[in-house]
Amino acid sequence: MKAGEVRQRETSGAGGLTGRLTEVALREQRALAADPNNAEALVGMSLVALASRQTEAAVKMAAAAVASASPDAHLRGAAWVALGEALRAAGRGEEAERAYQQAIGMDGMDALARLGLGELRIGAGRAEEAALEFELALRRQPSLAAAH
Repeated sequence: MKAGEVRQRETSGAGGLTGRLTEVALREQRALAADPNNAEALVGMSLVALASRQTEAAVKMAAAAVASASPDAHLRGAAWVALGEALRAAGRGEEAERAYQQAIGMDGMDALARLGLGELRIGAGRAEEAALEFELALRRQPSLAAAH
């Protein structure tokens, strides 16, 4: 096998993910061009930034999503969860915890926020508290067990 073939194989596996991220980013950028305060698109761009390991950009976009989100509990909760994820990835655990706490109880976001809190607890060496958060998340949304 030639070096060029190896390189092509190595990049083709990641290319699917990179291509999908690019696709999502372009879609969200179009939405933001039409409405710079589109909270759903800001959440999407925050997740794209996280997947690209651009944590500070993810924090900035998720914070903008929280500020822009309508009173709709589901969208507002998604923005808080995205902010929690971005802050956790940036190593800002206390702020991430506050963001997850904001999401708890919002329409459909409780389980995702509890998963994030559980991950924070694991990282802090607080396994018993993490187990409680994971249990609460699974109780709220049993389908999460299949995803992990």
